[in-house]
Amino acid sequence: MAKQTSQLIIVQTKQWGEKKGRCYLFERQVDNFKYIRSFKVVLGRNGMKWGEGLHRMLDSNIKQEGDGASPAGIFLLGDAFGNEAESLSGNWPYIKTSEDDLFIDDSKSQYYNTWVNKQEVQKDWDSHEVMLREDGLYNQGLIIKHNMAPTKPDFGSAIFFHIWRNKNIGTAGCTASKKQNITGLLNWIKKDSNPLLIQLPQSYLTTIL
Repeated sequence: MAKQTSQLIIVQTKQWGEKKGRCYLFERQVDNFKYIRSFKVVLGRNGMKWGEGLHRMLDSNIKQEGDGASPAGIFLLGDAFGNEAESLSGNWPYIKTSEDDLFIDDSKSQYYNTWVNKQEVQKDWDSHEVMLREDGLYNQGLIIKHNMAPTKPDFGSAIFFHIWRNKNIGTAGCTASKKQNITGLLNWIKKDSNPLLIQLPQSYLTTIL
């Protein structure tokens, strides 16, 4: 998979339980990846645990629904989203969010860990994420494809790269940064570059790659 990608997003923390980290962007040039830039991020309030993605898990420290941890590993990216009609200057798929857009986090639902329009499906869930949030955290974001191929009950859902509250507050399991960094990320990624997200504690980066 790494041979097919031309863009890498690497999120690194000092250790598993750390909620603060840094995101590094790299772009392939011939046979090597060139560093583009980096910025501060926050992760889950309880750090990271192994997620369900393209990687192999090296121990039993595995993410579960509601554990307050961000997924660690290697992941594909889903659609970008936001509250503006069009916020991207590039060609990445983008969803304009509405009041009807939800992301289902009830593992008993047939729609678990998927985006739905509540007007188009019959409700079978007891809990969900509202995608047009009043606090603005989802005004710009990107779906991280954790636990989606296939989706496993209770292994975590609704994982995004989105706007943070501030640099000191961890998330419920997403990766977040200030708005200008999210905007830059969404405008940088390109469909034909097959970007990958790699997020791990520092000591594991060389082990998993």
